[in-house]
Amino acid sequence: MILHGLHLRNWRNIESLDLEDLNHDLVVLHGPNRTGKSGIVLALRYGLFDFDHSSSATSIKNCMPRRSQASPEVDIEFEVDQKRYRLHKVFSTRKDGEAWLKEITTTGETVLERDKEAGRQARILLGAEKSTEGLNELLWLTQGEVRLPDANKLSSSLRQRLEAVLGTLLTSHDWGFHDVLRKAADEYFTRKGNFKSNSPVAILAGELESVRERVGKLRLEQIQSESLVSEHEGLEAEIANAREGLAEAEQDVIALEKQTRDLAARQSQHEQAKSARDAAEKELAQRKKTWNEFQETRETILRLERETLKNRAALENAQEVQQRTTTEFETLTRTLAERRTDREKLAKARTACDEREKLLTIHEQQANLTAKIKDFESLEEKLVGIKQELHTLSAPDKRMLESLRNTARRIGTLQAEVAAAALQLEIQTESNAEVELLSDDEPQTSLRTSAEEPQRHAFRQRITLRVPGWGEIRVVRGQQDESLAESARQLDELKTEYADTLRSFGLDASNDSALDELVTRQTRRDGLRKEQTELEKQLRGIAPDGRETLTAKLEQLELGRQAILERLPELQDWTPNREELAIEKKSVDEAERKLRDELHQLETAHAQIISAKDEAENATADMRLQLAQLTTEQDLTERRLRELGSEATLKQATADAETACEAARQQVHATALTEEELGIEARLVGARQARETRRERIQSKTDQATLIRGQLQSKEGLHEKLAAAEAELHRLEALHREKTIDANAHQLLLDLFESCRDQQVGATTGRIATQVMQWSHRLGLSEYEAVEFEKGYLPQGMRLPAIDTPVQMDDESYGTLEQLALLVRLAIGRLVAGGKRHVTLLDDPLTHADTVKHRRMVEILQEAAAGRGTTDDGSPISPLQVLIFTCHPERFDYLANAKQIDLKQKIQSNDG
Repeated sequence: MILHGLHLRNWRNIESLDLEDLNHDLVVLHGPNRTGKSGIVLALRYGLFDFDHSSSATSIKNCMPRRSQASPEVDIEFEVDQKRYRLHKVFSTRKDGEAWLKEITTTGETVLERDKEAGRQARILLGAEKSTEGLNELLWLTQGEVRLPDANKLSSSLRQRLEAVLGTLLTSHDWGFHDVLRKAADEYFTRKGNFKSNSPVAILAGELESVRERVGKLRLEQIQSESLVSEHEGLEAEIANAREGLAEAEQDVIALEKQTRDLAARQSQHEQAKSARDAAEKELAQRKKTWNEFQETRETILRLERETLKNRAALENAQEVQQRTTTEFETLTRTLAERRTDREKLAKARTACDEREKLLTIHEQQANLTAKIKDFESLEEKLVGIKQELHTLSAPDKRMLESLRNTARRIGTLQAEVAAAALQLEIQTESNAEVELLSDDEPQTSLRTSAEEPQRHAFRQRITLRVPGWGEIRVVRGQQDESLAESARQLDELKTEYADTLRSFGLDASNDSALDELVTRQTRRDGLRKEQTELEKQLRGIAPDGRETLTAKLEQLELGRQAILERLPELQDWTPNREELAIEKKSVDEAERKLRDELHQLETAHAQIISAKDEAENATADMRLQLAQLTTEQDLTERRLRELGSEATLKQATADAETACEAARQQVHATALTEEELGIEARLVGARQARETRRERIQSKTDQATLIRGQLQSKEGLHEKLAAAEAELHRLEALHREKTIDANAHQLLLDLFESCRDQQVGATTGRIATQVMQWSHRLGLSEYEAVEFEKGYLPQGMRLPAIDTPVQMDDESYGTLEQLALLVRLAIGRLVAGGKRHVTLLDDPLTHADTVKHRRMVEILQEAAAGRGTTDDGSPISPLQVLIFTCHPERFDYLANAKQIDLKQKIQSNDG
């Protein structure tokens, strides 16, 4: 498929958008966030594949503008097999919803299909039912999609295209056999190998279970019917007995009802007598209550008179106690005030003592700080001298000194080796002469020979002797001694290094006692450092924060001393004396102690007298209140006694009420029914209850018998049904065994087929791996040597040299994972498209790529779009039409010949 144009109306926040010229290898559609880029991707997915125009799905409703609620409209021009089409959809369940598919030719446009058939025909042309199937599953990426799809969950359409193009099943006969086998297995199993719920085996199992349940129910019904017949016969006998009992109960009720009517008149007289008795007893109770109240009121008056006399005597005693405690309180208050004045005088004396003690303490601290400052200055002067000596004393550390010793020993060893292996040249002339000597790589030297004493000279490899006016004499080893040359080279290097190191300490390498001098220096430096550490420790002990802190403390003490003298000028001439101060403090302490004890006793007595005074005042007030309450209560009680009446009147009224009550009780006794008569009514109630119970029993038994007869009638033909059900059960069991064997055979054959097919898959994925490795090396991922496919068409990881376990793609960084996944998608898409161009949608890709890898990915995208190159077997590689949606257009400026579209200028927004 090639995309030529896209037109949108009322699509989410896009009121209108017209994209005419999209037929380019690379198209970059850019705009800031919320421009509508992802909405355009959804328009392509929904318009071409996912939804019919009349769909009421929530996804389509979400594409409606929020403000206008207008129907979303999509118009897409595309090309398939060199034919151009236009698919138009207005998504709505209302009358304005429509869809049509037109073919565009040089002469015009021809309508091919309308409504749902238009969408179905477009999906047939595009070779997929959904935007997530077929090649779209690989090449149409949503925003943020960085991983490859699950290799075990690829859509069937993509799997078929992969198998057809890569040649996993080589012949049409193989495909036909696979389809027949898959169709037969699909009748029984899901693609995961589980039995389908609607397979013949499952259906037979359900039918078998149903028939087994029916046979069980029929057998149970047979047992129940036999039990019902026996139960019905027993009910008929019980009904006959119950009818005889009902007749007896009817006779008892008739006889008892006649006796009850005869007793009704006497019962009425008895009830009237009971009412009169109740009224007389009520009147008698009221008279007795009034008489009792009269007696209680009279006794209450006498009690109140006694309590009043007692309270008046108590009030007089309380008033006397109150007067006495008040006098004592005033005396103690005056004494306590005098002692508190004495305490204030002693407090001033105490303050003077405390100030003297502070002044004495300051004096002692000042003397101590002055001594510390002198010690600190002395130690500091010593420390400065040590630091100056350390600064001028140049000495190596222990490690360097040991290295120098090792170097000196090595020099001695190498000198001995070189001297032992060197050749000796002896020159003896008859007269004094001047000759020139060149030995090894040393510079030319002049040599004065003497006739009395021969000249000797050592050399390692070669030596040249030039005699003026005569010629040269060369002495060379027959074969160069490489070990001697190496030892000489090492000797020269060690000498140079040794001399340079000694020179850095101001010593000459020719001085044999240089190392001893360095040891002496190192020992002296260690001693100085130890002494320096000890002095610094002493300084920190004297003044952890420095001499300035001691000086500051001394100044602070002086300020404190001046403050005390300002408060107490009389101490200006006082000479600090701790013994004199101790005697004065002891005198003040003794006076304070005596005064404190006296004050404590006075305050305790004062508090007690206050409490006693308050208690006396409260007692007086309580007595007065109680006396007032008793007087009021006595007045009210006397008034109530007068209201009740005289004692003689109350006694006569009570006696009359007792006489009337006794007469009413005798009348009740005279009209009362006998025990025999009282039992008639209870027996009548029992007889009526028995009659009703027997009627209900007969009805219940009759209903049970009727129900059983109905149940027995419904079970006619039960034996024939049971026999037929058992025969059906045997038939289904045999058929279920047969279908189960057939299903397992199909599954086993299909597993064998798939196993052989998986072996061929490994051979076909090499073409994909080769392309992915070439591109990944261009990205800079050169450490990988192969792509690991295992099973299926999508890789599971990358293989490192000499390591068996592949690196999972998810173990890589997020950006590298995104880049590798995109390379795999492009490589597979180019091969599987079968030489035909196909659209690739990339929504905001490569957001996690660094600058260098992003530039190389842009080059790979351009190569994939152009479709350059062929596969190993010579088959063509399909070009891709790549549409990139991004908010960073500058990152794709290096795409040569790419169509750049600024969506912000193209889109007319509805702000919805």
